[in-house]
Amino acid sequence: VADVAELLHLAQPEEMLEKLRGLQLNERVDAMLSELVGEVERLIGERWSPDLECEKAIDEGQAEIENYVSRMEKLTGFERGTVGKYQKGLLVHCFFDPWYVEDERSELWGVEFYPILNVLNVQPPYAFFDALRRGLLAREAAHLFTPTVMEGMEKAYEQMDYCAYRILEEAAEAELWEYVRHGLREESKNFDGINYYLEWEALVGGDFLSKMFSRLKSIGRFRSKIDLAEYQAVADSLALKPKPISLTLDEASILRLLCEKPLISASELSQRTGMSIPTVQKLLKSLRIKANIWPSLLVDTNKFGVIGFLVSLKGRPGITSELIEAIWAFPYCGRIYKVFGEMDLLCYFHIPAR
Repeated sequence: VADVAELLHLAQPEEMLEKLRGLQLNERVDAMLSELVGEVERLIGERWSPDLECEKAIDEGQAEIENYVSRMEKLTGFERGTVGKYQKGLLVHCFFDPWYVEDERSELWGVEFYPILNVLNVQPPYAFFDALRRGLLAREAAHLFTPTVMEGMEKAYEQMDYCAYRILEEAAEAELWEYVRHGLREESKNFDGINYYLEWEALVGGDFLSKMFSRLKSIGRFRSKIDLAEYQAVADSLALKPKPISLTLDEASILRLLCEKPLISASELSQRTGMSIPTVQKLLKSLRIKANIWPSLLVDTNKFGVIGFLVSLKGRPGITSELIEAIWAFPYCGRIYKVFGEMDLLCYFHIPAR
C-alpha cells in the first residue's frame, strides 16, 4: 500500500499505470494491484473528474483536522493557541496551487498552510487517498502546535511526523504513515524517527512529549530558536529521570511468556492467556513502551568468522574517564580511542575463537 501511495507523486496517469505494473511481486500483491489497475483504467476511460468528490474530501478533512487538534491538546497538555501557530477558524481547502513545488528537499509536503488566510490546502493528489490525507492533516495539526523556538531547526519535521503517528486513531493508518511519511523527502529515509521517539517514551514514559513541549515553551521565553543538538540535550535531561511504571496483571502475564519464549506469536499468546488477538496486540504495543521491549538478536560471531569489532559510545558530560575505566575492565577489550564529534569513544574488542 505504501508503494501505491508513492504513485501520487507522479503527475501523469500514464506514469502511474506504468509504475503500478512494475510493482507486481507475488500472487497476493498481483491480485490487489490488478484490481487497482482495473479501477484506474475505468476511471480514466470514463474521464472521471475529482471535482465530483472534492467537496466531500474537504468536508471530511475539516472534521479530521478538528479531531487531530483536539488530540494534540491531550498529547501535549497545551490548549490550542497557547503554543505554536494555531489560529481559531482554521479552514481546509483543496486546489492546485501553481506555486507549490515538491521535491526530495520538501520537509512538509502535501499540504500548504497560508497563515494570513488561515487556510490549509491539501494538494488534490492526496485529498482523495483517505488514509494518506488523514496522516498529512495529523502532521499539520502537530505543525500548528510546534513551539516557535523550533522554527528552522534541523529535522524539526521528525517531531511532527511522530506526533501524527501518535494521534492517528486507526493502528493500520499509523503504521502506513510510518512508511509513507517521507513523500519525496530523502533525508528522513535514512533516519528511523518514529522509533527514535518511541525509545525516548520507553525511558521517560507516555508523557514524554508533554514534558518536551513544556521545556521547549519555557526555553522560548528567553531564546528565539534552538538547534538539533540543544533539542537532543533537552531529551537527554528528561531521560535522566526515568518514570517508574506499573504493569497490569494481563501485561505481566504476557511479559512472563515473552521471557520464556521471545519469538512467541500473537496467536500463541492469545491461546495461552485466554485473551483475544486484538487485545494481545494492543498490550504488546503498550508493553513496547512501558517495559522498554525492543527486538534484538544474539549472534555467535565465531560462526561467521568475526573475531573483532568496534563499538562507538557516547556518555554523559564529565564521566568519560570513569567510562573508559569501566570498559577497559571488560574481557577482550583491546583498544579505547577518544574521538571528537557526536560520539566520545571508539572501543575495539577482540573475541578469541575459543
